[in-house]
Amino acid sequence: MPYKITDITIDKDKKGEIRDIPVQKKRATKKNTTKQTPDEPSVPQADPHPMMDDDTPGIGKVKFYLIGVLLIIAFVCIIVWTINPQATVSIMSQQAYIEVEELPIQSAIAIPLNYTYATSTKVSSYQTIQQKSSGKVTFYNEFSTSAQTLNIKTKLKTASGLVYYTKSAVTVPGYKKSGTKIIPGTIQVSVEAEKAGSNYNVSSGQKLTIANYAGTTRGTKLYVKSGGITGGSTEKKPVFSNKTEESAETTALQYANSLFADSLRGIQDEPGVIAAYSSSTLETKVTNTAGASGSGTTTVTVSGVAYRIEQAQIVSALISKYRAKIREQMSDTVDIDVTSLGADSIGGAGNISIVNGNPVIEKGTWRIYTKYDPENIKRYIQGKNIQTALNAIHANSHSRAEISINPFWVRTLPKHLEQIHVEFKR
Repeated sequence: MPYKITDITIDKDKKGEIRDIPVQKKRATKKNTTKQTPDEPSVPQADPHPMMDDDTPGIGKVKFYLIGVLLIIAFVCIIVWTINPQATVSIMSQQAYIEVEELPIQSAIAIPLNYTYATSTKVSSYQTIQQKSSGKVTFYNEFSTSAQTLNIKTKLKTASGLVYYTKSAVTVPGYKKSGTKIIPGTIQVSVEAEKAGSNYNVSSGQKLTIANYAGTTRGTKLYVKSGGITGGSTEKKPVFSNKTEESAETTALQYANSLFADSLRGIQDEPGVIAAYSSSTLETKVTNTAGASGSGTTTVTVSGVAYRIEQAQIVSALISKYRAKIREQMSDTVDIDVTSLGADSIGGAGNISIVNGNPVIEKGTWRIYTKYDPENIKRYIQGKNIQTALNAIHANSHSRAEISINPFWVRTLPKHLEQIHVEFKR
Protein backbone atom coordinates (compact mmCIF):
# COMPACT_ATOMS: atom_id res chain seq x y z
CA MET A 1 0.00 0.00 0.00
CA PRO A 2 1.50 3.38 -1.00
CA TYR A 3 2.17 5.96 1.64
CA LYS A 4 1.47 9.71 1.55
CA ILE A 5 3.86 12.28 2.87
CA THR A 6 2.36 15.32 4.46
CA ASP A 7 4.17 18.40 3.30
CA ILE A 8 3.64 21.64 5.18
CA THR A 9 4.01 24.84 3.25
CA ILE A 10 3.87 28.35 4.62
CA ASP A 11 2.26 31.01 2.62
CA LYS A 12 2.66 34.65 3.48
CA ASP A 13 -1.03 35.23 3.01
CA LYS A 14 -2.25 31.89 4.36
CA LYS A 15 -0.24 30.96 7.36
CA GLY A 16 -0.41 27.47 8.77
CA GLU A 17 -2.31 25.85 5.75
CA ILE A 18 -1.59 22.14 5.29
CA ARG A 19 -1.83 20.35 1.84
CA ASP A 20 -1.51 16.68 0.95
CA ILE A 21 0.79 16.12 -1.99
CA PRO A 22 0.65 12.56 -3.44
CA VAL A 23 3.96 10.98 -4.29
CA GLN A 24 4.23 9.05 -7.61
CA LYS A 25 5.21 5.35 -7.35
CA LYS A 26 8.70 4.72 -8.78
CA ARG A 27 10.39 1.53 -9.97
CA ALA A 28 13.14 0.43 -7.65
CA THR A 29 16.48 1.38 -9.10
CA LYS A 30 20.02 0.96 -8.10
CA LYS A 31 21.10 3.67 -5.72
CA ASN A 32 23.00 6.42 -7.45
CA THR A 33 26.09 7.12 -5.45
CA THR A 34 27.15 10.03 -7.63
CA LYS A 35 27.18 13.32 -5.76
CA GLN A 36 24.93 16.04 -7.04
CA THR A 37 25.24 19.64 -6.44
CA PRO A 38 22.21 21.31 -4.96
CA ASP A 39 21.42 23.14 -8.19
CA GLU A 40 22.04 20.09 -10.54
CA PRO A 41 18.83 18.43 -11.76
CA SER A 42 18.51 14.67 -11.20
CA VAL A 43 18.96 12.32 -14.22
CA PRO A 44 16.54 9.39 -14.46
CA GLN A 45 18.20 5.91 -14.49
CA ALA A 46 17.89 3.62 -17.54
CA ASP A 47 15.74 0.47 -17.24
CA PRO A 48 18.06 -2.57 -17.50
CA HIS A 49 15.28 -4.77 -19.00
CA PRO A 50 13.31 -2.59 -21.36
CA MET A 51 11.75 -5.53 -23.31
CA MET A 52 10.22 -7.07 -20.21
CA ASP A 53 7.38 -4.64 -20.05
CA ASP A 54 4.03 -6.19 -20.80
CA ASP A 55 3.21 -3.46 -23.27
CA THR A 56 6.38 -4.11 -25.48
CA PRO A 57 5.24 -5.12 -29.08
CA GLY A 58 8.41 -7.18 -30.20
CA ILE A 59 7.19 -10.74 -29.47
CA GLY A 60 3.88 -10.28 -31.22
CA LYS A 61 5.56 -8.96 -34.35
CA VAL A 62 7.90 -11.97 -34.52
CA LYS A 63 4.96 -14.37 -34.29
CA PHE A 64 3.13 -12.51 -37.00
CA TYR A 65 6.12 -12.57 -39.36
CA LEU A 66 6.71 -16.31 -38.74
CA ILE A 67 3.12 -17.24 -39.54
CA GLY A 68 3.27 -15.17 -42.70
CA VAL A 69 6.44 -16.90 -43.93
CA LEU A 70 4.94 -20.36 -43.29
CA LEU A 71 1.80 -19.44 -45.21
CA ILE A 72 3.88 -18.24 -48.18
CA ILE A 73 5.95 -21.47 -48.20
CA ALA A 74 2.78 -23.59 -48.05
CA PHE A 75 1.24 -21.61 -50.90
CA VAL A 76 4.36 -22.05 -53.07
CA CYS A 77 4.44 -25.80 -52.35
CA ILE A 78 0.80 -26.16 -53.35
CA ILE A 79 1.43 -24.28 -56.60
CA VAL A 80 4.50 -26.41 -57.44
CA TRP A 81 2.64 -29.62 -56.54
CA THR A 82 -0.31 -28.62 -58.68
CA ILE A 83 1.72 -27.80 -61.80
CA ASN A 84 3.88 -30.98 -61.43
CA PRO A 85 1.38 -33.77 -60.70
CA GLN A 86 2.16 -37.49 -60.85
CA ALA A 87 -0.31 -39.88 -62.47
CA THR A 88 -0.58 -43.68 -62.08
CA VAL A 89 -2.49 -45.65 -64.70
CA SER A 90 -3.47 -49.23 -63.81
CA ILE A 91 -4.70 -51.31 -66.77
CA MET A 92 -6.57 -54.55 -66.17
CA SER A 93 -5.38 -57.03 -68.81
CA GLN A 94 -7.74 -59.49 -70.43
CA GLN A 95 -6.83 -63.09 -69.65
CA ALA A 96 -7.32 -66.64 -70.91
CA TYR A 97 -6.40 -69.87 -69.10
CA ILE A 98 -5.24 -72.74 -71.31
CA GLU A 99 -4.56 -76.39 -70.39
CA VAL A 100 -1.46 -77.18 -72.43
CA GLU A 101 -0.13 -80.54 -73.55
CA GLU A 102 3.59 -81.01 -74.22
CA LEU A 103 4.44 -78.51 -76.92
CA PRO A 104 7.79 -77.96 -78.74
CA ILE A 105 9.27 -74.45 -78.96
CA GLN A 106 10.69 -73.43 -82.30
CA SER A 107 13.74 -71.23 -83.02
CA ALA A 108 15.15 -71.26 -79.49
CA ILE A 109 18.83 -70.23 -79.35
CA ALA A 110 21.13 -73.09 -78.27
CA ILE A 111 23.87 -72.28 -75.74
CA PRO A 112 26.72 -74.87 -75.61
CA LEU A 113 27.83 -75.83 -72.09
CA ASN A 114 31.30 -77.30 -71.44
CA TYR A 115 33.30 -78.01 -68.30
CA THR A 116 36.52 -79.98 -67.73
CA TYR A 117 37.51 -81.50 -64.39
CA ALA A 118 40.86 -83.17 -63.70
CA THR A 119 42.13 -85.08 -60.66
CA SER A 120 45.23 -87.14 -59.86
CA THR A 121 45.02 -90.93 -59.90
CA LYS A 122 47.22 -94.04 -59.89
CA VAL A 123 47.83 -96.80 -62.42
CA SER A 124 46.57 -100.12 -61.07
CA SER A 125 48.04 -102.25 -63.88
CA TYR A 126 49.08 -102.28 -67.55
CA GLN A 127 47.34 -104.01 -70.45
CA THR A 128 49.07 -104.92 -73.70
CA ILE A 129 46.98 -103.89 -76.67
CA GLN A 130 47.86 -105.14 -80.14
CA GLN A 131 46.48 -103.86 -83.38
CA LYS A 132 46.80 -105.45 -86.84
CA SER A 133 47.70 -103.43 -89.92
CA SER A 134 45.08 -103.10 -92.65
CA GLY A 135 44.63 -101.24 -95.91
CA LYS A 136 44.12 -101.52 -99.64
CA VAL A 137 46.15 -103.36 -102.31
CA THR A 138 45.80 -103.43 -106.12
CA PHE A 139 45.95 -106.67 -108.15
CA TYR A 140 47.54 -106.47 -111.61
CA ASN A 141 46.84 -109.11 -114.31
CA GLU A 142 49.50 -109.23 -117.05
CA PHE A 143 49.22 -113.01 -117.17
CA SER A 144 46.11 -113.53 -119.31
CA THR A 145 43.41 -111.77 -121.24
CA SER A 146 41.02 -113.86 -119.19
CA ALA A 147 39.87 -112.79 -115.74
CA GLN A 148 41.66 -114.38 -112.80
CA THR A 149 39.57 -115.30 -109.75
CA LEU A 150 41.05 -115.48 -106.24
CA ASN A 151 39.33 -116.72 -103.08
CA ILE A 152 38.76 -114.79 -99.86
CA LYS A 153 41.78 -114.88 -97.56
CA THR A 154 44.19 -115.21 -100.44
CA LYS A 155 47.66 -115.17 -98.89
CA LEU A 156 50.00 -112.34 -99.91
CA LYS A 157 53.64 -111.86 -98.93
CA THR A 158 56.18 -109.07 -99.00
CA ALA A 159 59.79 -109.62 -100.00
CA SER A 160 60.68 -109.66 -96.26
CA GLY A 161 58.17 -112.44 -95.60
CA LEU A 162 55.32 -110.46 -93.94
CA VAL A 163 51.97 -112.12 -94.59
CA TYR A 164 48.57 -110.54 -95.36
CA TYR A 165 45.17 -111.94 -96.30
CA THR A 166 42.46 -110.57 -98.56
CA LYS A 167 39.17 -109.76 -96.82
CA SER A 168 37.05 -110.80 -99.80
CA ALA A 169 37.15 -112.85 -102.98
CA VAL A 170 38.51 -111.01 -106.00
CA THR A 171 38.27 -111.32 -109.80
CA VAL A 172 41.08 -109.58 -111.67
CA PRO A 173 40.12 -108.55 -115.23
CA GLY A 174 42.29 -109.82 -118.13
CA TYR A 175 44.83 -107.57 -119.75
CA LYS A 176 44.33 -105.66 -123.00
CA LYS A 177 46.70 -104.79 -125.82
CA SER A 178 47.39 -101.50 -127.48
CA GLY A 179 49.60 -102.48 -130.41
CA THR A 180 52.38 -104.46 -128.84
CA LYS A 181 51.84 -102.83 -125.43
CA ILE A 182 50.06 -104.84 -122.73
CA ILE A 183 47.63 -102.93 -120.52
CA PRO A 184 47.09 -105.02 -117.35
CA GLY A 185 43.66 -105.55 -115.83
CA THR A 186 43.44 -104.15 -112.25
CA ILE A 187 41.20 -104.32 -109.21
CA GLN A 188 41.52 -103.05 -105.62
CA VAL A 189 40.77 -105.12 -102.51
CA SER A 190 41.12 -104.77 -98.70
CA VAL A 191 43.69 -106.80 -96.79
CA GLU A 192 44.68 -107.37 -93.17
CA ALA A 193 48.03 -108.38 -91.66
CA GLU A 194 48.55 -111.88 -90.29
CA LYS A 195 49.79 -110.55 -86.95
CA ALA A 196 49.71 -107.35 -84.91
CA GLY A 197 52.60 -104.96 -84.75
CA SER A 198 53.89 -101.80 -86.31
CA ASN A 199 56.37 -103.80 -88.42
CA TYR A 200 53.42 -104.90 -90.58
CA ASN A 201 52.82 -101.35 -91.75
CA VAL A 202 53.68 -101.18 -95.49
CA SER A 203 54.14 -98.03 -97.50
CA SER A 204 52.26 -97.35 -100.72
CA GLY A 205 53.74 -98.86 -103.92
CA GLN A 206 55.53 -101.78 -102.27
CA LYS A 207 55.17 -105.00 -104.27
CA LEU A 208 53.60 -108.19 -102.86
CA THR A 209 53.31 -111.67 -104.35
CA ILE A 210 50.53 -114.26 -104.28
CA ALA A 211 51.96 -117.00 -102.07
CA ASN A 212 50.33 -119.88 -104.00
CA TYR A 213 51.90 -118.68 -107.27
CA ALA A 214 55.37 -117.85 -105.95
CA GLY A 215 58.20 -118.90 -108.32
CA THR A 216 55.88 -119.41 -111.30
CA THR A 217 55.24 -117.39 -114.47
CA ARG A 218 51.69 -116.83 -113.26
CA GLY A 219 53.04 -115.54 -109.97
CA THR A 220 55.36 -113.16 -111.83
CA LYS A 221 52.68 -111.68 -114.08
CA LEU A 222 49.77 -111.74 -111.57
CA TYR A 223 51.12 -109.53 -108.84
CA VAL A 224 50.03 -107.03 -106.12
CA LYS A 225 51.06 -103.51 -105.06
CA SER A 226 50.34 -101.91 -101.68
CA GLY A 227 48.14 -98.83 -101.52
CA GLY A 228 49.26 -98.21 -97.94
CA ILE A 229 48.80 -100.76 -95.16
CA THR A 230 48.85 -99.07 -91.76
CA GLY A 231 47.55 -99.14 -88.18
CA GLY A 232 49.60 -101.96 -86.82
CA SER A 233 50.79 -101.45 -83.23
CA THR A 234 51.69 -103.08 -79.97
CA GLU A 235 51.45 -100.98 -76.84
CA LYS A 236 51.01 -101.20 -73.11
CA LYS A 237 47.95 -99.31 -71.91
CA PRO A 238 47.68 -98.29 -68.25
CA VAL A 239 44.61 -99.51 -66.40
CA PHE A 240 43.10 -97.16 -63.80
CA SER A 241 40.77 -97.80 -60.91
CA ASN A 242 37.07 -97.74 -61.78
CA LYS A 243 36.36 -96.18 -58.38
CA THR A 244 38.59 -93.22 -59.21
CA GLU A 245 36.80 -92.72 -62.53
CA GLU A 246 33.34 -92.95 -60.94
CA SER A 247 34.27 -90.52 -58.17
CA ALA A 248 35.79 -88.06 -60.65
CA GLU A 249 32.70 -88.25 -62.87
CA THR A 250 30.34 -87.58 -59.93
CA THR A 251 32.39 -84.62 -58.74
CA ALA A 252 32.65 -83.20 -62.26
CA LEU A 253 28.86 -83.32 -62.70
CA GLN A 254 28.30 -81.52 -59.39
CA TYR A 255 30.73 -78.74 -60.30
CA ALA A 256 29.37 -78.49 -63.84
CA ASN A 257 25.76 -78.16 -62.66
CA SER A 258 26.67 -75.36 -60.27
CA LEU A 259 28.78 -73.56 -62.87
CA PHE A 260 26.14 -73.86 -65.60
CA ALA A 261 23.38 -72.60 -63.28
CA ASP A 262 25.47 -69.51 -62.39
CA SER A 263 26.29 -68.79 -66.04
CA LEU A 264 22.60 -68.97 -67.01
CA ARG A 265 21.42 -66.72 -64.18
CA GLY A 266 22.27 -63.61 -66.17
CA ILE A 267 19.98 -64.79 -68.97
CA GLN A 268 17.17 -65.52 -66.50
CA ASP A 269 17.40 -61.94 -65.22
CA GLU A 270 16.65 -60.50 -68.67
CA PRO A 271 13.00 -59.32 -68.94
CA GLY A 272 10.85 -61.77 -70.86
CA VAL A 273 13.60 -64.39 -71.28
CA ILE A 274 13.88 -67.98 -69.98
CA ALA A 275 17.01 -70.16 -69.92
CA ALA A 276 15.94 -73.79 -70.34
CA TYR A 277 18.46 -76.31 -69.04
CA SER A 278 18.33 -79.90 -67.77
CA SER A 279 21.15 -81.62 -65.90
CA SER A 280 19.85 -85.01 -67.06
CA THR A 281 20.92 -84.18 -70.63
CA LEU A 282 24.59 -83.67 -69.73
CA GLU A 283 27.14 -86.03 -71.25
CA THR A 284 30.49 -87.03 -69.76
CA LYS A 285 33.73 -88.33 -71.27
CA VAL A 286 36.43 -89.81 -69.02
CA THR A 287 40.07 -90.05 -70.11
CA ASN A 288 43.12 -91.24 -68.17
CA THR A 289 46.71 -90.22 -68.74
CA ALA A 290 49.62 -92.09 -67.16
CA GLY A 291 52.55 -90.22 -65.70
CA ALA A 292 55.85 -91.25 -64.16
CA SER A 293 56.14 -93.84 -61.38
CA GLY A 294 52.60 -95.14 -61.72
CA SER A 295 50.92 -91.76 -61.22
CA GLY A 296 48.32 -90.40 -63.58
CA THR A 297 45.51 -87.95 -64.23
CA THR A 298 41.81 -88.62 -64.70
CA THR A 299 40.08 -85.97 -66.78
CA VAL A 300 36.29 -85.68 -67.08
CA THR A 301 34.75 -83.50 -69.79
CA VAL A 302 31.10 -82.51 -69.20
CA SER A 303 29.11 -81.15 -72.11
CA GLY A 304 25.50 -80.18 -72.66
CA VAL A 305 23.25 -77.49 -74.06
CA ALA A 306 20.88 -74.86 -72.70
CA TYR A 307 18.38 -72.76 -74.62
CA ARG A 308 17.65 -69.04 -74.52
CA ILE A 309 13.91 -68.70 -75.03
CA GLU A 310 12.10 -65.40 -75.38
CA GLN A 311 8.53 -65.06 -74.17
CA ALA A 312 7.46 -64.22 -77.72
CA GLN A 313 8.55 -67.72 -78.80
CA ILE A 314 6.45 -69.30 -76.05
CA VAL A 315 3.45 -67.17 -76.98
CA SER A 316 3.92 -68.07 -80.63
CA ALA A 317 3.88 -71.79 -79.80
CA LEU A 318 0.74 -71.41 -77.66
CA ILE A 319 -1.09 -69.32 -80.27
CA SER A 320 -0.24 -71.74 -83.07
CA LYS A 321 -2.04 -74.59 -81.30
CA TYR A 322 -4.60 -72.93 -79.01
CA ARG A 323 -5.74 -69.84 -80.94
CA ALA A 324 -9.40 -70.87 -80.86
CA LYS A 325 -9.43 -71.45 -77.10
CA ILE A 326 -7.72 -68.10 -76.46
CA ARG A 327 -10.27 -66.33 -78.66
CA GLU A 328 -13.14 -67.90 -76.70
CA GLN A 329 -11.97 -66.25 -73.46
CA MET A 330 -11.03 -62.81 -74.81
CA SER A 331 -12.84 -59.94 -76.46
CA ASP A 332 -13.26 -60.14 -80.22
CA THR A 333 -11.44 -56.84 -80.49
CA VAL A 334 -8.17 -58.23 -79.08
CA ASP A 335 -5.51 -59.07 -81.67
CA ILE A 336 -4.40 -62.67 -81.11
CA ASP A 337 -0.75 -62.22 -82.05
CA VAL A 338 2.70 -62.31 -80.49
CA THR A 339 3.05 -58.53 -80.03
CA SER A 340 -0.20 -58.06 -78.06
CA LEU A 341 -0.12 -61.14 -75.79
CA GLY A 342 2.07 -62.42 -72.98
CA ALA A 343 2.10 -65.75 -71.12
CA ASP A 344 3.14 -67.26 -67.80
CA SER A 345 2.68 -70.62 -66.10
CA ILE A 346 0.26 -71.13 -63.21
CA GLY A 347 1.15 -72.79 -59.93
CA GLY A 348 4.60 -73.92 -61.01
CA ALA A 349 3.16 -76.10 -63.77
CA GLY A 350 3.83 -75.61 -67.45
CA ASN A 351 7.57 -75.11 -67.11
CA ILE A 352 10.09 -75.36 -69.94
CA SER A 353 12.16 -78.55 -70.10
CA ILE A 354 14.53 -80.33 -72.49
CA VAL A 355 13.17 -83.45 -74.21
CA ASN A 356 15.36 -85.34 -76.71
CA GLY A 357 17.70 -82.36 -76.80
CA ASN A 358 14.97 -79.83 -77.66
CA PRO A 359 13.05 -77.32 -75.50
CA VAL A 360 9.35 -78.05 -74.91
CA ILE A 361 6.51 -76.53 -72.90
CA GLU A 362 5.53 -79.11 -70.29
CA LYS A 363 1.97 -80.19 -69.65
CA GLY A 364 0.20 -77.68 -67.38
CA THR A 365 -1.89 -74.52 -67.14
CA TRP A 366 -0.76 -71.32 -68.82
CA ARG A 367 -2.26 -67.85 -68.47
CA ILE A 368 -2.42 -65.77 -71.65
CA TYR A 369 -2.89 -62.03 -71.08
CA THR A 370 -3.05 -58.85 -73.14
CA LYS A 371 -0.08 -56.50 -73.01
CA TYR A 372 0.68 -53.17 -74.61
CA ASP A 373 3.58 -50.76 -74.89
CA PRO A 374 3.39 -48.40 -71.88
CA GLU A 375 5.01 -45.57 -73.87
CA ASN A 376 2.27 -45.71 -76.49
CA ILE A 377 -0.39 -45.58 -73.79
CA LYS A 378 1.27 -42.52 -72.25
CA ARG A 379 1.28 -40.73 -75.60
CA TYR A 380 -2.46 -41.00 -76.24
CA ILE A 381 -3.53 -40.00 -72.71
CA GLN A 382 -1.04 -37.20 -71.90
CA GLY A 383 -2.71 -33.86 -71.16
CA LYS A 384 -6.25 -35.35 -71.20
CA ASN A 385 -8.75 -35.24 -68.35
CA ILE A 386 -9.32 -38.49 -66.49
CA GLN A 387 -12.52 -39.58 -68.23
CA THR A 388 -11.19 -38.81 -71.70
CA ALA A 389 -8.03 -40.75 -70.89
CA LEU A 390 -10.04 -43.77 -69.68
CA ASN A 391 -12.06 -43.74 -72.91
CA ALA A 392 -8.83 -43.56 -74.96
CA ILE A 393 -7.33 -46.53 -73.10
CA HIS A 394 -10.45 -48.62 -73.68
CA ALA A 395 -10.53 -47.69 -77.35
CA ASN A 396 -6.88 -48.62 -77.91
CA SER A 397 -6.40 -51.63 -75.60
CA HIS A 398 -9.98 -52.86 -75.07
CA SER A 399 -9.23 -53.06 -71.35
CA ARG A 400 -10.55 -51.45 -68.19
CA ALA A 401 -8.28 -49.01 -66.39
CA GLU A 402 -7.99 -46.92 -63.23
CA ILE A 403 -6.25 -43.53 -63.03
CA SER A 404 -5.07 -41.77 -59.87
CA ILE A 405 -3.39 -38.35 -59.83
CA ASN A 406 -1.37 -36.86 -57.02
CA PRO A 407 -2.38 -34.27 -55.79
CA PHE A 408 -5.98 -35.44 -55.71
CA TRP A 409 -7.53 -32.12 -56.76
CA VAL A 410 -5.81 -32.22 -60.16
CA ARG A 411 -8.15 -33.81 -62.76
CA THR A 412 -5.96 -33.55 -65.87
CA LEU A 413 -3.09 -35.91 -66.66
CA PRO A 414 0.41 -34.39 -66.98
CA LYS A 415 1.70 -33.40 -70.40
CA HIS A 416 5.17 -34.80 -69.66
CA LEU A 417 5.48 -38.57 -70.19
CA GLU A 418 7.91 -39.01 -67.30
CA GLN A 419 5.15 -37.90 -64.90
CA ILE A 420 2.85 -40.75 -66.02
CA HIS A 421 3.40 -44.27 -64.68
CA VAL A 422 1.65 -47.21 -66.39
CA GLU A 423 1.22 -50.62 -64.77
CA PHE A 424 -0.59 -53.76 -65.90
CA LYS A 425 -2.64 -55.80 -63.46
CA ARG A 426 -3.45 -59.44 -64.05
